[in-house]
Amino acid sequence: MRVLGVIRLSRETDETTSPERQRDGLSAWATAHGHTIVGWAEDLDVSGAVPPWERPELGRWLGDSPPAPFDVIAGWKIDRISRSLLHFVQLIDWARERGKHVAAYMDSVDTSTDAGELVAKVLAIFAEFERKTIAARSADSRRKARQDGTWHGGSVAYGYRPVKNPAGKGWTLAHDAETLPILRAIVADVIDGKSTASIARGLNARGVLSPRDHAAARDGKTRVHKDGTARKPQAWTDTTLRRMLVSRALLGQLEHRGRVVRDNGGLPVQRAEPLIPEADWTALQHALDGKRRPKYRAAPAALLSGLAFCGEDGSPLHFHWMVKPERNQEYRYYRCSGRTRQGLKCEAKAPRAEALEADTVGAFLSLVGDLEVMERRLVPGEDHTAELARVDQALTELRDDRAAGLYSGDRGTAEYRAMYLSLEGKRAALAELPNVPDRWDMVPTGRTFRETWDALAGPEERRAFLLASGLRVKVYADPRPTLAAMMPELAPEGAPLETRVSLEIPADLQRRVLEHAAKLAA
Repeated sequence: MRVLGVIRLSRETDETTSPERQRDGLSAWATAHGHTIVGWAEDLDVSGAVPPWERPELGRWLGDSPPAPFDVIAGWKIDRISRSLLHFVQLIDWARERGKHVAAYMDSVDTSTDAGELVAKVLAIFAEFERKTIAARSADSRRKARQDGTWHGGSVAYGYRPVKNPAGKGWTLAHDAETLPILRAIVADVIDGKSTASIARGLNARGVLSPRDHAAARDGKTRVHKDGTARKPQAWTDTTLRRMLVSRALLGQLEHRGRVVRDNGGLPVQRAEPLIPEADWTALQHALDGKRRPKYRAAPAALLSGLAFCGEDGSPLHFHWMVKPERNQEYRYYRCSGRTRQGLKCEAKAPRAEALEADTVGAFLSLVGDLEVMERRLVPGEDHTAELARVDQALTELRDDRAAGLYSGDRGTAEYRAMYLSLEGKRAALAELPNVPDRWDMVPTGRTFRETWDALAGPEERRAFLLASGLRVKVYADPRPTLAAMMPELAPEGAPLETRVSLEIPADLQRRVLEHAAKLAA
């Protein structure tokens, strides 16, 4: 007889019957009975619950035009042919109507006789029961893995890689050094306002592997079509990026069937170390929702930006930079913004930046240069606001899930109540804890203002230092008397008598200046 050999390797069974062993056994059986194998229907990684007509290979042979005529559908065992009683009976009826029969040589089954058909159906019942038992055991195992935060197989979120669990059995997820920098760059670009479509085009142009292709390369697999030909590389798309960026996997949390997996206390299960900080996650979701982070104009690289104001009308002095290539000259100056603001007509001339900055620094250091720099240091208090916010957020999400019908039935209701009561208990406990605000202490640094100034590099660092010192500069059109002119006995030797620059410093620094001057006078 002409035999169609059926080979299947289930994803659910614990057996390790390789395709090669099934093929060798069927070939030996056919030879021993004088049969000829005319073809093979080999379906790997296909569940026994899939109907025979829907399998990629076996389905081709069960149509009106099979690759070759055959008389017997033969498998190693019945569960290699099907693990569904209904599907197996339908296959027997289909074969009988066409003058064919089904055989499983390891089970000594041959449906060409009534007795053989009866035995086959009885064995099919046990095969279906075994499939359901294995499926239930596998589902329980996956459920426990989700609750424990371990990895139970399947796809891995971009930015992670599976590793042996260092704390026990099984597997867990760790950061992937190859893809994590790419992911974080994508997140930063989206937060900065770039569209996911443009980011996807850039990734494709640079030849960055898509998540699916990277996973296949990492696992040493080659993605192929059903006919065995290699698949083309999968391109990054706007949809791929958005699906990846809205997933809670970025926070190391686990989602299952569209909802966050929670522990018995109602909080999200933390399966791995977060790929990005929670603040970046929040900003990312706002950006994806069309809400862009407000953009502020960065201060120019000028020493007095944000520090200097016009003494005539109080308007800020804006730094301007101009280059005249034909003269090979560069001009840097500060100009009163009141000259261009409606309703103001400041006539003060724009001072050159070099001169104004030099006058300001000279006056500032002559005033406070010998004083010790005091540094504000934070003394942390005890604040549970963030923890309370996380618990409140978990309660809100839990109520939303219940309203969406995700905790229906007796079991779901019991889980919901247990998690809700646990979260309410945590919230009550946190609300009882004291909240002590942070405070700032002024701590001596052991360095004078002049020493600190000389050690700073570049206008940005020095500008930041002036800002931290609380300095405010007023620039007048005409020179005005300085402290040296009004109180020469307190002024440092060589201090200018008149300047267009007037310095304003905080009250505590003024007090220290006067105390220091009094000590010098004494």
